[in-house]
Amino acid sequence: MNYPQLSKHGPLRFLILLLSLAAVAGYLTISQTWQLVDEEENLVQIRMFLSGQYQEFKYIATTPAYHGVIAFLACLLNAQSVNSLRLISLVLSLSAVPVFFFAARRLDEAEAPLATSQFFFLPILLPFFFLLYTDVLSLGLVLLSVYGALTHREYLAGVAGILAVAVRQNQIVWLLFVFLLVYLIENGYAMNREAIKNHLRRCWIFLIGFAAFALFVLLNHGIAMGDREMHPPFTFHLGNVYFSLFFFLMVFLPMHLFNFRKVCALVRRNPWVLPAMGLLLAIYLPTFKNTHPYNFVPGFLHNMVLKLAELSLWTRILFFIPIGYAILSILVTPLKQPAFYLVYPFWIFTLVPAWLIEERYYLAAFSLFLLFRERQSRGIEYTSLVYSMVMGSFFLWGISQRWFFL
Repeated sequence: MNYPQLSKHGPLRFLILLLSLAAVAGYLTISQTWQLVDEEENLVQIRMFLSGQYQEFKYIATTPAYHGVIAFLACLLNAQSVNSLRLISLVLSLSAVPVFFFAARRLDEAEAPLATSQFFFLPILLPFFFLLYTDVLSLGLVLLSVYGALTHREYLAGVAGILAVAVRQNQIVWLLFVFLLVYLIENGYAMNREAIKNHLRRCWIFLIGFAAFALFVLLNHGIAMGDREMHPPFTFHLGNVYFSLFFFLMVFLPMHLFNFRKVCALVRRNPWVLPAMGLLLAIYLPTFKNTHPYNFVPGFLHNMVLKLAELSLWTRILFFIPIGYAILSILVTPLKQPAFYLVYPFWIFTLVPAWLIEERYYLAAFSLFLLFRERQSRGIEYTSLVYSMVMGSFFLWGISQRWFFL
């Protein structure tokens, strides 16, 4: 949906001003706080590199690529303090914002500034711009890979996707997603031998990435580099799938409320919907399990929600209501192109190997949904932006005051 503009560059200038002010305010807010949660381990790894100890810190599950880049830039800039390192990380993380903008502009130029604002203020994303975490940098590389697919630049898509995996190994799922997305954009869902041969010839860089990842897993004897007991490989869990749907409802709440009439119409037109929800509930009750030790650590909002959800059979059933509604809302929310519906199975594929229930694992799926979905009315879109700004700012402030962590 195209919105009338006061001037050609007005929305873009407003976007730059808004996000610049928000970035400065966010950095000043978090700079009053000592290192938080995983920042402690990441800080140890960065300072090990700065002191010439080139080895993996045993409590970090990801590769040390992010830490090496931060340490290299910190060495060049003679930066030592936590806030100096956070500032370097913030600048790197903010690169995800223009990448999202260019991808959104490729799909619809008029709506790109608003969509980018919604991306920046995504409540479960905003706080991590300002912290020493690997997630936003790797997310930006995933988005750059998707941008390469949208612009028919297969080499850019492959290299960016491989770099995303180098920062966080679990992004291998999104490398495969982009590999298939390139094919679907060009050929649709039809399969034929000649199209597949051409696709493999054009996307050879992806094959190198898959082979390199397989070799890494073989030599590393698994996917996680450190903290292996808490991140076992080749396991199957549905906890994150259910919890991501709960968070999906919370993060995009204005859109879901707007979809209520459409959901009711879907249920009326399709008598199979309610029995399908009943079947899903029967599957959910015995398979929604919260057993990871980290999910019992106090002070985390998602751990508090998990604890409430598991108080009794009735709370588990109540917790299913937003999950079921989120699924129905997805069914009535159109995406811009048929190829983009591939995001939904990969949303699941990226989560089922994870034992730890963690909202940061949902960042790529939520960001791609935001990029791919059709826009709604002006009122809903701006309401969604204001909602995200309020929720994201609340999360950032609560984290900075050590009231909780996400």
